[in-house]
Amino acid sequence: MQHHLQQPELEQSIIIINPYCQHGKGWKRWLAVRDEVYQRLTENVIEIVLERGVHLNKTLQPVLKNESQTFLISAGGDGSVNCLVNYLMHEQKECLPKITLGAIGLGSSNDFLKPFDDHIRNIPVRLNFKENRIRHDVGVASYLDADNRPQQKYFIVNASIGVTAEANWQFNHPGPLLGSLKKISVPVSILYTAISTIIKAKSVPITLTYNSKKTTTAISNINILKVPYVSGSFYYNQPVSRDDGRLSINTCFEMSRMELLSVLSGLQKGRFVATDKTTSDFTQFISMKAKVPFVFEYDGETAKTHELKLSILPNALSVVKS
Repeated sequence: MQHHLQQPELEQSIIIINPYCQHGKGWKRWLAVRDEVYQRLTENVIEIVLERGVHLNKTLQPVLKNESQTFLISAGGDGSVNCLVNYLMHEQKECLPKITLGAIGLGSSNDFLKPFDDHIRNIPVRLNFKENRIRHDVGVASYLDADNRPQQKYFIVNASIGVTAEANWQFNHPGPLLGSLKKISVPVSILYTAISTIIKAKSVPITLTYNSKKTTTAISNINILKVPYVSGSFYYNQPVSRDDGRLSINTCFEMSRMELLSVLSGLQKGRFVATDKTTSDFTQFISMKAKVPFVFEYDGETAKTHELKLSILPNALSVVKS
């Protein structure tokens, strides 16, 4: 069930532009749609261009007003949306009742905006503040870093461990070949990353605890979803909703490379076939522990840990649905 919101009186729109996304093409893509974006946003518009090394608090805090109804628009990729969500959840919780999040997809995959229901010059957008807002769940990733210090990150699309997380790590830290492919074709570079990661994949023994069940097994991949799109053309055809108060968990156990490639092929068509090496479930909390560090991914960002807990904050953030 979707929790649609009543229309408030909008006082300001703030566009936060990441000019560095999609390998430096973000600024050019923004300029291509800027005039039409402004035509849609008739209220007071503030434009903020991110700079490397400058924290969001320095640029955004001065224009965020607790009493103002604000439409906050991320113009970038999924990483830009995630950065904004983490900033709001960590440092601006008192402002959340007055903030609605929108997006302009200048990035590589733009999973947050899928399905792409609205476009400006072939760039997906969510700008319809007045008609279609929902209360979106936010995932919480609590983990121990390399120095065993507790850390917390938020995600609004999905999280993963195993080959999906490793592929995101590789995508974010490309070698010469992948770096060249990313400049030529994003879909091809995503597919190349997925296949090359699977070829080198090794299952990791991890202890999983969720829904009163505890098991230790070799994990090939886990996708934890708030949105069924995981990257590029890959997606799960599952009844997971942005505001249903739960996480969808899709797990692959002890798979060979050929079995993982078969899963990858199926996900291009939204198929995740039930076998003795796969499970699909829903939960509000899951913990993962391993004897060695493993990579986990949240909205395309990556980190390493040996202990991870994922939970859900239901209806935490007002978001434009389409």
